Amino acid sequence: MAFGIGETIIAIFVIAFLYSLKVWKNFAKNPFCDDSVRSPNPVVIDQSKRDKVLKVGFKVEKIPTDPDAIIIGSGMGGLMCGACLSRAGKKVLVLEQHDRAGGSTHTYEEKGFEFDVDGTSKAFKMKAGEGEYEQNLINQFPKEEKAITEFVKLINQSSDSVVGYALMKMLPIWLLNFLMKTGLYNLLYSRYDKMTKTSAKQILDELTDNEELKGVLGYAFGDYGTFPSDAPFLMHGILMKHFYNGAYYPRGGSSELAFNMIPGIVRSGGAVLVRAPVSKIIFENGRATGVCVSKNGIDHEIKSQIVVSTAGVFNTYQNLIPKDILVKYGVENICDKFDRGLACFQTLVGLKGTTEELGLKRCNYWMYGDVNGEKAMREYLSMPREDAANADLPIAFVSFPSAKDSTWKMRHPGKSVCVIVTLLNWEWFEEWENERVMKRGNVYNDLKKSFQDQVWKKVLEIYPQLEDKVEYIDSGTPLSHKYYLGSPKGDIYGIDHTMKRFQTELGIGLRPETEIPGLYLSGQDTFTCGIMGAATSGIVTSGAILGRNHFLDLYGLMARRKIIQFLKKLK
Repeated sequence: MAFGIGETIIAIFVIAFLYSLKVWKNFAKNPFCDDSVRSPNPVVIDQSKRDKVLKVGFKVEKIPTDPDAIIIGSGMGGLMCGACLSRAGKKVLVLEQHDRAGGSTHTYEEKGFEFDVDGTSKAFKMKAGEGEYEQNLINQFPKEEKAITEFVKLINQSSDSVVGYALMKMLPIWLLNFLMKTGLYNLLYSRYDKMTKTSAKQILDELTDNEELKGVLGYAFGDYGTFPSDAPFLMHGILMKHFYNGAYYPRGGSSELAFNMIPGIVRSGGAVLVRAPVSKIIFENGRATGVCVSKNGIDHEIKSQIVVSTAGVFNTYQNLIPKDILVKYGVENICDKFDRGLACFQTLVGLKGTTEELGLKRCNYWMYGDVNGEKAMREYLSMPREDAANADLPIAFVSFPSAKDSTWKMRHPGKSVCVIVTLLNWEWFEEWENERVMKRGNVYNDLKKSFQDQVWKKVLEIYPQLEDKVEYIDSGTPLSHKYYLGSPKGDIYGIDHTMKRFQTELGIGLRPETEIPGLYLSGQDTFTCGIMGAATSGIVTSGAILGRNHFLDLYGLMARRKIIQFLKKLK
């Protein structure tokens, strides 16, 4: 069906009018107000005070009466959704299976060290900021200015194109179907189609023949856990744009996010309860009406007309919903449409000495054993388990949270920490899946130790001075990721960020509303991975439940504040 210019303009105005019916509620009271934007408070150091917020254990008497919504999982997707609903006056109950709230933003202490769960080498430095980013790369690759300039142009286009993906989550299904069938969607977001059907590797191959530059421009694929030949350039581009102006680290550590979000949920009569494993979602007449928490052999049914699962698509559809409900709504095979992401291995190291004494830097490292990171990683993952455990790591992410946090010296004087993450196969560890934590035996422990030694060896390539500074070291295998964060196969980023995930059918399918009445989804599976992806999904899910567009709410708040500031200047 072809549209002329005049018809297209008319159609766009019709769409705008129809969509305005959905956002009309935004003219009602904005749930976000001036006290949503606060000056930073002093970091609370007293751990007992923090535990009163982050470690409120599940007890029947702590369950709010008649909650408006129940959210499964207290990661960023769950807490952000709960915080937004609470702003609108809803009573929200958040249930977390782990012993502390926060999901991947939680921290823990061991042997006096606090950890976030978030040879010679040729080094390439990245700088942040408009102009500086590209000029820094041009200085290192003076013959590749054209390729670098074009790359920056493309990541900017990716950032603009991601609106097309976001609208798949927010526009009504009937409106999306209309846009797709008439071709207007592709007309309005023509770049989105190219960005999602062209791989990151293909774009890099088109830009340059310089293998080192390809490695530098494509280095961050580990941040979304998908090989460049499988990932759409959209995913790679928005990540690189995200880092274009630099990165941020929460003052006081990543647990500050949950620590400062939970009180808002409590103020509205809600609660965030930990050690509360949800065993199933309850249904009545085909509608989600609550959840069952299995605790100490006793099932506790908690009712609510709204249930939000942030447990991920695989967990939700394979473990929490009865088969007859899946069949009733035609979603019994929904998980077959998606690929699982790679599993991860994390090593946490406690060091004796301050940032200055140890010569640490306030930056992140992606370390590669080969300029072609994808090729090296694929070869590594194809190895037998024992061979891989004793081989040099092809990829490792290295970070020093203690060097980034301005409050660290006050909280942990004379100490520093290092966090290293790499990607591994779930299959290398799955034989111990049903064994108890800390009781998996010597074979498992030796295997973990072998991988850990290779990880630390990688770090010592750039920081040899740390070799005799280790006071504590331990690692988490994919089984740890499953146990503490509920990842079914130890996957770090949930559904794999392949090109097919971003195509129209699956893009629309991964949205807050499900086919099942009363059941909503939130978290990284519904948008993209990472704190910002999960937080965005929480905002969108809350908006879907309330029938509002929270982005309009937030823009309204910002506009109001600017007007007030302008009027104050006039006085």
